Amino acid sequence: MDTLERALREAADLAPDQLVDEPTWTERSWRRGRRQRLARRAVTGVGVAAALLVVAGLVLSMTVGVPRAALPADGGDGVRRDGVTSFPQRIGRQWWVRDLPSSPGPLAGLVEVVATEQDSGSWQALTPDGTRYWLPGSGDGTYPTLSADGTRLGRVVPGGSYVVTDLLTGDSVGYDQVGDSRLVPGSQDEFVGGRPYGLQMQSPGFFSPSGSSLALLAGTAAADSGSVLVLDDEANVIEVDGMGQAAGWLDDDRLLGRTVAVTDPAVGDREVQLVVWDRRTGRTQPLRTLELPDPGPGLVAQLNGQWWGSLRADGTLWLDADVHPGTEAWSTSERWLVGYRPGTGEAVDLAGRVVGSVATEPAKVVDDVQEPPTYVQSWRGTVPLMGTDGQVERVWEDGRILVSVQSDALDVTQVVFAQDAIDGTPTWTPFGSTDLLVLWWWKEIALLVLAIAGWRWWLRRGRVRQQAAAATPASREEP
Repeated sequence: MDTLERALREAADLAPDQLVDEPTWTERSWRRGRRQRLARRAVTGVGVAAALLVVAGLVLSMTVGVPRAALPADGGDGVRRDGVTSFPQRIGRQWWVRDLPSSPGPLAGLVEVVATEQDSGSWQALTPDGTRYWLPGSGDGTYPTLSADGTRLGRVVPGGSYVVTDLLTGDSVGYDQVGDSRLVPGSQDEFVGGRPYGLQMQSPGFFSPSGSSLALLAGTAAADSGSVLVLDDEANVIEVDGMGQAAGWLDDDRLLGRTVAVTDPAVGDREVQLVVWDRRTGRTQPLRTLELPDPGPGLVAQLNGQWWGSLRADGTLWLDADVHPGTEAWSTSERWLVGYRPGTGEAVDLAGRVVGSVATEPAKVVDDVQEPPTYVQSWRGTVPLMGTDGQVERVWEDGRILVSVQSDALDVTQVVFAQDAIDGTPTWTPFGSTDLLVLWWWKEIALLVLAIAGWRWWLRRGRVRQQAAAATPASREEP
């Protein structure tokens, strides 16, 4: 249908149904036609604008994430907080992962990403909406640490020194004495940069409740074992005597930990000597000795090294152990989590209820795993967050997926949440934690559909122009 024929049909539609002797009907028909043309153009303009907004939103969400105004500003009770109050339901691909800004606001967690098989893993920051940012300088087995409210981040920065950053203001405190554990080439007792302390590989850190102090596991180049360091907000580095490994802070002044002795793999760990360091006195005092349950004939229980235990938000201490045959080489194990009240030594179940003065059986068992699950340092209330190196989706006790990770496009080996984030509410996403493949690619699919629609519209517009150009000379011929 060419332009002239379309115009004639529109004129016929706008003409009156019967002949009238009224001189104004032609003017009214013309005005009616103009209104229809304006309406069609307005609808077309709105459609194009909506499509452009969708494209812009998809591109921005894949590069810089959801605008912060779209995130909840409170914990559901109407009280505004500076810390994090929500966590992402999905962690997936980004077209562009930027370096962490100086003051990005509170973070929901940290993600370790492996780019190649030879890569030891680099860390990225995770916002409540799931946007990821690189942490330059992280990697080589040194783990960053995030405070419970997500507002303070401790990590190794480019150059190898350790820095604690306030994520709300961008202010940082540097600790030149502490850094990564790379040695000067050709030396066995000197760290790069001349630092006296190097962080122990793959070891957790613990912020105090207020975030003013940070406990780390570090060591000197000449020492075979590490020691606990406390970094305060005045740039002081304090070595904690008498504590081999920490488990968390009882309050802002008291750090809970244990002494560490070399154990025979054939015997395992039978007792755990708890100690408490007090910031006010600078002294470490024995607290009590805990006993692990008897694993049974031919088996031993062995604590998981630096991941031996962690303090839960309710103040209970949870020991993390593998139960296996009493040999160094073993391929299968049973996973134990055993809970205690450190002040009284009473054993508790997962709900925190006292079950006796001595634990006779573990409170939580993961049976017959070929590889030990990722060591527990995160809890959602009274539920441990579980995962393995091959599948890092975090699940509740009833098996529901809490956070989905797109493992086919993103090789994530660990996800560590800020405690306030994981205790909060999930940030809204269109598909929640649903793990269907097509839902991981919905943004690309939407862009493809819009591109095809735009291409078809352009082709159709081109054909209409060609038909109009072909009809124009004939319409202008003189009779």
